[in-house]
Amino acid sequence: MSKEIKNQYGVKIGDIFYFDKNQFIQFFQVVALKGKSQVTIKEVELEKVGEDEYKKALVIPHLNHFKTECLYIEDNNIGATKTIKKYDDGRLYISFNDFFNRNPDGTLFLKMSYYQIANLWDGQPRIHCLNYY
Repeated sequence: MSKEIKNQYGVKIGDIFYFDKNQFIQFFQVVALKGKSQVTIKEVELEKVGEDEYKKALVIPHLNHFKTECLYIEDNNIGATKTIKKYDDGRLYISFNDFFNRNPDGTLFLKMSYYQIANLWDGQPRIHCLNYY
């Protein structure tokens, strides 16, 4: 029987962090643990599981279905190493410091500083108001 490996915060491979920017949801899956407090993450596709009363999509992460391009990870095939941090109330999060804008052919057009927080996902579907996911 194999024992599930977790870091000092209890985070394990497969856990999800997310951020919600005005109901624009992005999910990031932990694909590796690095030391006691770091993880490697990759952005995953969204999976629609329903609609709310206003016909906005309810989405969850589509586990192990990684996006080919990501606005917050320079190369989503490799992933990004992030340090897990803890709010005073005990909730866990990771932060992003860069935003990558690409040309239609996928080449990097612009890299700019842009601070964003992703919280550990609680397993509940999130409202995503854009038509594509």
